[in-house]
Amino acid sequence: MKKIFITLLIALAAVCADALEIIKDGKAQAEIVISPDACNSEKTAASQLQKYLKKISSAELKIVTSPTGEIPFYVGPSKYTKKLGLTIKDIKNDGFKIIVTDKYAAILGFDDNRRPIPDGNTRFGVYYKVLKEWQEYTGHKWDFRPALNRDGRNYRFGNGKKPLSFHDRDATGTLYGVYDFLESLGCRFFMPIEDLGEVVPKMKTVNLANRNIKSDPVIEFRDFFMCGFRTDYEFLWFKGAMRNGGTFEYDPNHSCCNITAYQKNRPELFAYSKGKPYKRGPKLLLPRLSSPELRSELAEFVLKYHEKYPEIKYYPIAQPDGWNVLDERDVKAGWDKVEEGNWGRFSDYMWDFALDVAKKIRAKNPNIKFSTLSYGYAKKPPKIVDKIPEYFSITFSQNSTMWHLPLFKGELELREEWEKKAPNSNFFIYDYYLQYRNSRNFPPIPVQHIKMTEENFKNLPKRTKAYFTEVPVSSDKKSASRLKWPGLSHLRIYLHSKLVWNRNVDLNALLEDYYKKFFGPAAKEMKEFYEFTEKVWMRPGDRQITAYSGFVRPKDIDKFFEILKRAKLKAGDTIYGKRVDLISSEMAPLKNLFDSMKRTGPYVRMRTVRDRSKVNIDGNPNKDFWTKQLAGEKLYLRDNLTGEYPHINRTVVKARWHNNALVLGITCYERRMNEIRATVPKGRINDSGIWNDDTLEVRLETPKGYRIFLAVNPNGALFSKVVTPDVTEVASAWRPDDICVKKFPDRWYVEMRISNIGKMPTKAIPWGFNVCRDRRAGPVEEAYALSPTGGRFNQPSKYANLWNRGKH
Repeated sequence: MKKIFITLLIALAAVCADALEIIKDGKAQAEIVISPDACNSEKTAASQLQKYLKKISSAELKIVTSPTGEIPFYVGPSKYTKKLGLTIKDIKNDGFKIIVTDKYAAILGFDDNRRPIPDGNTRFGVYYKVLKEWQEYTGHKWDFRPALNRDGRNYRFGNGKKPLSFHDRDATGTLYGVYDFLESLGCRFFMPIEDLGEVVPKMKTVNLANRNIKSDPVIEFRDFFMCGFRTDYEFLWFKGAMRNGGTFEYDPNHSCCNITAYQKNRPELFAYSKGKPYKRGPKLLLPRLSSPELRSELAEFVLKYHEKYPEIKYYPIAQPDGWNVLDERDVKAGWDKVEEGNWGRFSDYMWDFALDVAKKIRAKNPNIKFSTLSYGYAKKPPKIVDKIPEYFSITFSQNSTMWHLPLFKGELELREEWEKKAPNSNFFIYDYYLQYRNSRNFPPIPVQHIKMTEENFKNLPKRTKAYFTEVPVSSDKKSASRLKWPGLSHLRIYLHSKLVWNRNVDLNALLEDYYKKFFGPAAKEMKEFYEFTEKVWMRPGDRQITAYSGFVRPKDIDKFFEILKRAKLKAGDTIYGKRVDLISSEMAPLKNLFDSMKRTGPYVRMRTVRDRSKVNIDGNPNKDFWTKQLAGEKLYLRDNLTGEYPHINRTVVKARWHNNALVLGITCYERRMNEIRATVPKGRINDSGIWNDDTLEVRLETPKGYRIFLAVNPNGALFSKVVTPDVTEVASAWRPDDICVKKFPDRWYVEMRISNIGKMPTKAIPWGFNVCRDRRAGPVEEAYALSPTGGRFNQPSKYANLWNRGKH
């Protein structure tokens, strides 16, 4: 026993001899040394080291620009670290080194605080000033909005000119190193709210063991897009603790829209059908990618972009967002490859465009490289080329949180296809973490997907250079965080940030550390909570939850809260209990989720038309399709406030199920046809001026989670949109199959067909359904509805229940 004791004393003495004591009994023994010309992020790294060492020990280390005799703790490269032979030449990307000897400590990283793009973009809200300068520089009416990739919101303090300001996309290796060092002392930064999210150990003496660590990120560019930063603390959480940033600018924008946005008077740039341009929303016209003028101008745009900002490594050439139609001439030419499915319909067409634009650019500058999108209708690799040139990088869009594992395997297989098609290209991943983006469309259900996350990172393309992630955002300015529901969202972001730095990190070990440090005595219960969360999330079923479908059911909600209640009892009124409380409070709306989904409107029955022949949507209310059905089957609209049936100006609805589609014939009787308001012309789509007109609205909610909204005026102008179960679907460009509006002396009539939205509704599983009329003819505006809401029309809980028995 005596021999063992002596051995332990010798070992302890050896540890103490190699240890660097920077704080002793609450008093500083060291000073933080930075270069006199340190960049902004290095100065911030020094201040963060000072801040947290003081939180740990109450001792404040001075920050100096030259050593004064205390133990030096060097932060960032300087002439002093150079004399010591310390270098960052062997660091890859924006990595860092941590060195501790018995004489000094040093944290050195690759730092690059780059200029704003575009010039002058040092704060949010300068877009039109920037746009004017860009158009003067280029001599064209080109947009620059998608290229605002160093957004002024993402500078600390919101202004790149103020002290210590830098951008979340800058390379800040020294700052990452400081946070890594603090984690080695036991600090944790789990959530972007300072008083709740961080764990800081307490110790009066801080001894540092000798070490020489080099850490390089496996992925060169890492960014959480769309979050912004409400506070300095949140900025530094995303930037430092979560290690956002990189050594190059990544711009995944829909670049062809830069050419078309301010040139709507040039029909040669746009896609047409029957003499009218396709529109997506009230402002955006869809471009025609086969247009020679569009291709030439985009090539010129990229050359100007490169001339102005040569630091950009990959210039985007890509289709517009929400693109699901082609110019009718291109359809006739065979470019709409319907047989390839929605992921591949436009792939050949888009790549014909991208390759041609690149050829024009490289004829003038053969050194420029490009990025383009695997996205929407061009998500699959093209077949018109055997190998994609290495000067193209592929931005692969995916949703690794909205799908359970079997469906996500389709994404993984597609990535493999791209690697074969583009074996020498770099890959950028554009991922969606959007389930909390809009709480009306997706309630605050806890989400966990460890197995799927591991699968995702294990199978990343070898040449993955960037991982760009959209995260849920909050518009509530009173919230402590810009992150939507930080209690529910933070863990997935924390784990993700570790994986983009080191894809081989042990997630289970990280989770055990998280449960222990973040929840203390409630660690066991919260582990149970998250494991149950993953079990529910990975369950097959639609992500969009309705009263009749979805992956989560009422008993799951009960269990969530039962586990949280046990966790709170264990944690008590401590910091651990407050963390449990935050999660519980964010989830509180779930308690009434299924009650709020119960529709209070009447059950209304539609008929099935057995004749399989095609019916023409021609605005004829007297054709056999309507008149051979049961004569008594009519639905009447009532006053939306009183619920009374009107005696005049009635509205009559007929509904049929035919060839897996819903067909509606709606008659709006009107005694003042000469006074109806119809200012938006026929053929106009999604023009907001329609709300000044007489309008007829159709609203549907299917068990699969589709929420469809259609509005038409007496001219036949259409407003159309849909919320889909999968947020990555091109929802806003959705249209009914066919629609026709006709005017008669005493009425106007609307006929439409809607398909591809689900199986025929039944009485057991009906569709939510409402038809509403806003009548503006006459001196007083009047509102009617099939199922009166008592107020605004958009109230799904008050819709009628549409059903069909499948028989005449």
